[in-house]
Amino acid sequence: MAGTRLPLRRQQDLVWLRRETRSAAEQCGLDHRSVPSLSAASYEAARLLCAEAPNGGAEITVTPSGQLQISIRTTVNGAVDRQAVSHSVAAL
Repeated sequence: MAGTRLPLRRQQDLVWLRRETRSAAEQCGLDHRSVPSLSAASYEAARLLCAEAPNGGAEITVTPSGQLQISIRTTVNGAVDRQAVSHSVAAL
C-alpha cells in the first residue's frame, strides 16, 4: 500500500483518518479487537494535536514487511512541528 496522506483541518478529516486507519490495519491483518482501538487512538491523537495547531496532516503507510505506520503532524507558522506523533504497529 502506498502512503495515504490526509490533511487534518476539519472534523471531517479526522473521521477520514479514522476510516483509513481501520482499513490499513485490516489490510495488515491485525486482529479484530485491535483494529477499532488503533483507529480510535489515531483519531484521538489527531484531534488533540489539531486542537493546539489546526494545520496538520497524517500519513498512513503499510510497509513491504507488513508494518502499519501512522504519522500525525502539525504545522506551526508553516514549519512542521518536531514533536509530531509517530507510531508503528507490527502486523500480528
